[in-house]
Amino acid sequence: MSHTGAAMFGALVTLSPGSSAIDIDPQRRVILLHLLDIRTAEATLAAIRRDFEQDLCRLFPEEEP
Repeated sequence: MSHTGAAMFGALVTLSPGSSAIDIDPQRRVILLHLLDIRTAEATLAAIRRDFEQDLCRLFPEEEP
């Protein structure tokens, strides 16, 4: 996804209860998250991917150099 899509992804994650986007590294394609409950980390990550990732990749495709 583009840089704009990554920023939107971070904003949506931060608006989700119990999670906050701390940093976005577009070169490594990584978003650092802070989760309130580590016991549900895997389920939270799966839900974030399911709810946001595909749609944002379609709306904000990777920009060509």
